[in-house]
Amino acid sequence: MIFDDKRIIGGFFSLDLPFVKSNRNFLSLWGINEDNSLFFHNARSCLFYLLQTCNANRLWLPAYICNDIPEAVKDVVETNFYPISSTLTPDIKFLKKHMKSQDFILAVDYFGKNPDDEFIKFTKESQDITWIEDRAQAIYPSNGSWGDYILYSPRKVIGVPDGGIIVTNNSSLPKTKHSNLSSTKFIEAALLRYEDIYETDNINWYGKYCEYEKNMGVSNLPMSNVTRAILESTDPYATMQKRTENYKFLKEKLSGIALFSEENDFVPMGFPIRVQNRENILEYLHKNKIFAPVHWKELPVDGGEFLFEKELSKEIITLPCDHRYEQADLERIVEHFVEEMV
Repeated sequence: MIFDDKRIIGGFFSLDLPFVKSNRNFLSLWGINEDNSLFFHNARSCLFYLLQTCNANRLWLPAYICNDIPEAVKDVVETNFYPISSTLTPDIKFLKKHMKSQDFILAVDYFGKNPDDEFIKFTKESQDITWIEDRAQAIYPSNGSWGDYILYSPRKVIGVPDGGIIVTNNSSLPKTKHSNLSSTKFIEAALLRYEDIYETDNINWYGKYCEYEKNMGVSNLPMSNVTRAILESTDPYATMQKRTENYKFLKEKLSGIALFSEENDFVPMGFPIRVQNRENILEYLHKNKIFAPVHWKELPVDGGEFLFEKELSKEIITLPCDHRYEQADLERIVEHFVEEMV
């Protein structure tokens, strides 16, 4: 018999978390396995590693994107920006004019929705471009994956404390030797909120969340074991169904200001709307303990060149409609929102 001499025997108990690995889980839904994927502490570290490993020279990003993305990769690649259309699809005409062979182009599945079919067709025709599909906001877009590489940020769509995953569709990814997680501060906010059953101490746990988010950077840290266990044991289909039902409910009540006017069968991140007096509406919602995020208040581009993107960043609100909420919660959102609009 061969013994593991490094395994510690005895001592206090760690948490007995009842995670049972299932075939119906988020990683299987996304087609993720050890051969086609790498797991990092956050998604921006995945992107940095990809660009560095592939010796990328130039990266195109949508002008409508979080500031953290270009900031994370500025030291490894030349970064440029392209406009998007009113349907949040990359401007193909602009890309055709400016992109060059061997460029890397990242596009976002905004709020869980694929870009339109014309753009997806365009990616298939542009074989000399490396396409990166950012699924940080997506659980399951209706048209499947279109990128050569896919980025996931699970903590944006499910209750995990950290994690970024990069998946390859067409080629292998060089393996990386991760450094060890040096701190457990990343999980502190989630644990504090979990223990606060009646959510009366939100100033404390939300403050911890903001503090860690502010200081989170690019690193070679791995995704935590607890995040991996949750992703491998959670059935995503009930989550997907609930989100879709909640989105449809809000669409019926607030159709006139919905960002997406057409009906869609994607799994939504939230219910994005456009309003004129956003700050007043947000202040009123916050007073009523409804915290709707904004994607994004600050953009990494000049507003004079990207007028639509800047306009969108000043008007958009993402109303929560995820799997945590029942119809009574949604009715409360609608009631307070309509009150402020009137």
